[in-house]
Amino acid sequence: MSACRCSPLVRENLAYGILLQPGGHLEPTDTSLIDAAMRELTEETGVDPTDVAPTSHVPVYVEYGKVPARPDKGEPEHFHLDFGYCFTTAWGLYNEPFSS
Repeated sequence: MSACRCSPLVRENLAYGILLQPGGHLEPTDTSLIDAAMRELTEETGVDPTDVAPTSHVPVYVEYGKVPARPDKGEPEHFHLDFGYCFTTAWGLYNEPFSS
């Protein structure tokens, strides 16, 4: 059995000032949750979508939680329902830090 040489891809979320996985909201053009996840991954990191594949079409997590108000964007405190997916790529294809 070989050890997994995997590492998560996280980036600084400018709105909250913490490291998070790429993500965002559904757009009217998204045909599924996993399509939205792939779109957000490529938009936020520049990863070529042909270089990555989902490890499963089932979310690896589902989370419901309160999001603090962001008065600068006119957003009141509200709740989010998050679906997280896992994607993989060939080892070493993306070994430099991503910046936003």
